[in-house]
Amino acid sequence: MKTPHNIVDITKHQDETDKATTKTSQSSLSSIISSIRLSNKRNAISSNLCNSVQNIRQRISNEVIKCDPHMYWHFDLKQRNDATDYWTNGCVWVGEFIAVAIGESDLVNLIDIRHRSVVSTFYCDSEPFSITAIADVEYLMICLPDSNKIDVLTIFDRCLTCVLEIDCEVPIFDIVHLYDCVFYGLASIKGDLYEIHLDGLKLSKVVTSESIKRALRNAKKLTFNKRSTILYVTCCNRNRNKVVGITANWEVKFVYVHRYLRDPYKAAVHMSGFVLLTSEGSNAVHVVTESLEHSKIFLRGHLCGPRAICFNDTQDKLAVVDSTPGKELRIYNLQTVATSLECGAV
Repeated sequence: MKTPHNIVDITKHQDETDKATTKTSQSSLSSIISSIRLSNKRNAISSNLCNSVQNIRQRISNEVIKCDPHMYWHFDLKQRNDATDYWTNGCVWVGEFIAVAIGESDLVNLIDIRHRSVVSTFYCDSEPFSITAIADVEYLMICLPDSNKIDVLTIFDRCLTCVLEIDCEVPIFDIVHLYDCVFYGLASIKGDLYEIHLDGLKLSKVVTSESIKRALRNAKKLTFNKRSTILYVTCCNRNRNKVVGITANWEVKFVYVHRYLRDPYKAAVHMSGFVLLTSEGSNAVHVVTESLEHSKIFLRGHLCGPRAICFNDTQDKLAVVDSTPGKELRIYNLQTVATSLECGAV
């Protein structure tokens, strides 16, 4: 992995502009690493506090996720003229905002939920294929494979601001946080997975089996379940639509296939243990267990080509973004209940 943009050896002679850029870039990288490590400590403390209620999570087989099909809130992405094409490649919920990566138009919109408006637009050098929140959503990582780089954004004064650009040796289409400052980067063109270390900016290829490489070549997105250490890969090609679960010892242990799973794009892990999958081709959201066992399908008939999906901080609300004619961001109420609910279930 190359060093971040504009970072140069400050021991060499250079003008004040170069020095300022160098200090800013290196300071940004240090701040990001510090924030990630602080977030890890907070999450470790929270995990220990929650150990007493782990038995509640073990009752997942007797629980279902209840979704209110009546929208809590919606936003029409077409009302903003910056984006002429709306091919949503991901979204993340950041406090009172939702950031949406829009392909074709090569931008990221920051939407204020309370005021129902786009308050900031960040223009990328190329198509943003994914958007990932890190350090308790203090920073956003934007994968730009056509530019062989990853932009790191933050929200400052209600504005999306790029604080770091990381040049990569290969096109990275998606990225997930594993632990500390270590990430997995998806290089789907050749079916490769790279381990990325922000501390030191090292990038190394992960040796995987041929079955995993086949899954990665057809991969759309990665999602890492930190609680069960399972890496979910949404796969889509002409003949097969599936989601695979890869364990920590690099075994394809779980596979989800369903007749109504068409063009799966993104997975989102709920704290109850359920995993929600967007099914773009069937206009629905599939709910499965951590081991990718089918639970139900909901919101069928309420969506139109869903690709992006995310939860709020408390995970009692779900945001889904369409990618075909409606171009709408929809928010629904969620809750986990001990009795089954038919909400378009199959």
